Amino acid sequence: MRKVKLSSFMDNEVMEFSRYTISERALPDINGLKPIHKRILWAMYRGGMYSNKPRQKGTAVQGETMKFTPHGDSSIYDALVRLSNDSVNYPLADSQGAMSSKNSVNLPAAPRYTSFRLTELSEMCLEDIKKNGVVMGLNYDGEYEEPETLPTPFPLILCNSNIGIAVGIATGICSFNMEEVIQTTINLINNKPTKPMYPDFATKGVVIRDDEEAKKVKETGRGKFTLRATYDIDKKNRTITFNSLPYTTTREKVIETILDKIKDGTITELTSVEDMTSKDGLEIELKYKTTADLDILMAKLFSKTPLEDTFSCNFNVLIDGIPKVFGTDEMLLEWINFRLESIKRIKCYELTQLEDKLHNLKGLEKVISNLDKTIDIIRNSSESKVIANLKKELSVDDIQAEHIANMKLRNLNSSSIDNKIKDIKKLEKEIEEINKTLASEKELKNVIVKQLKDINKKFKKERQTQIIDKEEVIDYKDIKQEVLEQELDYNVRVLITKDNYVKKIPLTSLRGNFTIEIKTGDEIIYDNDNLSNLAELLIFTDKGNVYKRKLHELQDDKPSTLGTYIPSYLELQDEEVIYITLLEKDKFLIIGYDNGKVSKVSMESYETKTNRNMLKNAYNMESKPIFFYKTDKDIDLLAINNDGNAILLNTDFIAIKSTRNTQGNIFMKLKDSQLVKEYKIGTKEYETYRLLNSGYGKKYRA
Repeated sequence: MRKVKLSSFMDNEVMEFSRYTISERALPDINGLKPIHKRILWAMYRGGMYSNKPRQKGTAVQGETMKFTPHGDSSIYDALVRLSNDSVNYPLADSQGAMSSKNSVNLPAAPRYTSFRLTELSEMCLEDIKKNGVVMGLNYDGEYEEPETLPTPFPLILCNSNIGIAVGIATGICSFNMEEVIQTTINLINNKPTKPMYPDFATKGVVIRDDEEAKKVKETGRGKFTLRATYDIDKKNRTITFNSLPYTTTREKVIETILDKIKDGTITELTSVEDMTSKDGLEIELKYKTTADLDILMAKLFSKTPLEDTFSCNFNVLIDGIPKVFGTDEMLLEWINFRLESIKRIKCYELTQLEDKLHNLKGLEKVISNLDKTIDIIRNSSESKVIANLKKELSVDDIQAEHIANMKLRNLNSSSIDNKIKDIKKLEKEIEEINKTLASEKELKNVIVKQLKDINKKFKKERQTQIIDKEEVIDYKDIKQEVLEQELDYNVRVLITKDNYVKKIPLTSLRGNFTIEIKTGDEIIYDNDNLSNLAELLIFTDKGNVYKRKLHELQDDKPSTLGTYIPSYLELQDEEVIYITLLEKDKFLIIGYDNGKVSKVSMESYETKTNRNMLKNAYNMESKPIFFYKTDKDIDLLAINNDGNAILLNTDFIAIKSTRNTQGNIFMKLKDSQLVKEYKIGTKEYETYRLLNSGYGKKYRA
């Protein structure tokens, strides 16, 4: 038996599993579908479950799809429901039965109680397969053919939402309105400018206009859209009725959160919460007290429950099996290239069919002038000699002779043949048109534009999610911000660790015996038990940025939890956290650089009048910062260079600057090849390195 190192085996197996989940499970192709969705639609198409035929049981769909996927039938059914229920703008499966509600976590009935068929839209996504619109391959056991992708004739990838998580990678694509997507695509084909788009969800609600975020999504494929529920207030009956929710939540979650806030005393203005949802639509009815301040109540509801939420965009799709993140314009350009290849394949197929038909008709042309002779040849020749004799006497090739020989006797007459060969000129013209189209990318794009316009005319819908300008939205958070801040203002103990964890513990959680837990191998580098929950956290990164977050935005921790891992909390992509501290206006920040310079920056320079989330130029970027220290008084500082020389000085000779990216003063003179490798806070053991005068020429060995 061959021995294999467990670590090597695990590495190989995990990598293979990761590759499979990324390419075969979690991420969609540029056609807009994950592999399981593509296989479901192909199985239904192959099984004749067309939009004009009776629906078939969910179990029948499962059975057909099992031929193309090695996974269990429950995952097939879950994906099938996802294609058909109202959580997608443009359903690809027409369902009937006890399906799940678009705003509910409740599962649909078992597959034996539901039935499905394709929609007209999904048939359009499949019909070009029979014209060789995409490459075909074999299923997992090599028994059946399946398309490698679907030749979707419109950018489905941006018309239906797609969310998936693989190993170390994820996707989050929001849905947009088909008419807007198609118009943007046509503008790109015609080299016209495009506008940022806002999402459109089947769950309705509103999206708050934020042109900066929309532009960011357009250009990078990443960003956040703020979604909000819609509601009506009946002051006479003291009720608030929510009739739509953000796409990212469910009515069960909303109701549960509101009830929890009532129980813990956060929301005291409500007397009851009722789920009045029916087949007529969503209704969550809240009754409020006569003494309730509606502004404060709405502020609490929108700030403390999922009635306002965000959709985080991460437009990650598979291109030739490789995951890539695209902005909306880039993604549509990729789809255009994909569709161009499909159109070329379809036109080549049509060309071949027409050329074959023309070729046979030109053979029939030779029959019309030799009709009696042709009949005599067929009548008097043995079966094995018919083709050879027709070729010899009529000067036709094998294909033409075979076509003539296979014609029924009743069709071998001048009238019938004349009717057929009349199409020769028409076919020649059609072939000429197809060749012209194939020779011109502009003509191929015109085909795409025409198809897009036809699809838009037939399937377009009015926007479900309305776009509301910030000025039109009552921002309850601002109206009663001082009230909310009073609720958020309580004392906390904050600990920051070397591995960039921030633990925020309310002082009320520190009663009795407790042990502060941290990750194995980590260490606490900051500990302050006299902070307000409204204090501001500063997070410095290696890109010269400082991110600002209020402590109340972080979760409250217990002594036994690890805290919030800041790089994950900020969702940093190409940045590393290098220093974390609290904003304390009466202190300053000492920053030591590897070029021997040290700066002192007033902490007030990181304060802003508005609630900005990030500041650029947080420090000087001409060299690498390797030391950060916040203090309210000067310190002895030891600098050690890469040649082992050291110097100890007090920082009192460096002036405090209000400019964040100040260069600072020369602390240690260096030669060209030298860099400071470390700064240490001075202690008595470093006194031998102190210079006794103000010169910097003399240094001491560390």
